[in-house]
This record gives sequence, C-alpha cells and structure tokens, in this order.
Amino acid sequence: MTMKRGCLAIITENNKILLVKRANPPERHCWGLPGGSLLQEELPSDAVVRETSEETGLKVKALISYFPFKEKFHNKNDVLSYEFILYPIKCEIESGFLKANDDAIDLGWFSLDDLPSQRVKNLDWLLTVIL
Repeated sequence: MTMKRGCLAIITENNKILLVKRANPPERHCWGLPGGSLLQEELPSDAVVRETSEETGLKVKALISYFPFKEKFHNKNDVLSYEFILYPIKCEIESGFLKANDDAIDLGWFSLDDLPSQRVKNLDWLLTVIL
C-alpha cells in the first residue's frame, strides 16, 4: 500500500466556499476542495499555493494550517489502494482570475447550506470541524 501526502485549500469569500469538480480519480466528477499531492520535499503550505494556482488560476496565500488527517482510497474491488495524509490549509486570494484548469473540470462558490450533492467523502465532516 502506498502512503501519499496531499493538501486541501480552504478558500472562503462572502460566506461561500470555493469548490472544484475533480476531473481525475480519486473521486472523479465529485466536488471538493482545491488541492493535490505534495511533491517530494515540498511543504504543505507551498503545495497548496501551487495546486490552487494550477486548478483555479488564483494566487493564494496560505494562512492557517489545520490538523492533518488520513484518507483511505479503495479500488473497484474494495481493496485498499493507497492512503493520503491530507493537510487542510485556510487560504486567502491575493490575485488571479477564476478558471478551471488541470485536475478541475469546473469550479464554483457554494454556501454551506447549498453544497453540490455529488461531493467527495468527508467534505461535510471537514467543513463542520474547520468552519
């Protein structure tokens, strides 16, 4: 089993949160926080800036790092394929223009009361704990 490290950008504005619709596995076509895998030797705060720019076109500043948590992903036969240690990081927008790129096929601002129905697992739990 492979252990990977990833980051998640928590970006809020006007009481809404920015979500991206994932183009690739895991959880393809589900809505979730911008983010992705850390490069070797990369800090989570640097990765979240890079990944957010790649997926959304926005330049962000990492503000607050929250507790990391483990996420397990299984293959179609329900066999554990790999685990991620994910680092959620509160970010603020510095510049840029919102545009879906890279691993994101769509993006949008959502109120917590009106999240898309097809969303990544644990999004509700994570938002409840952090926000």
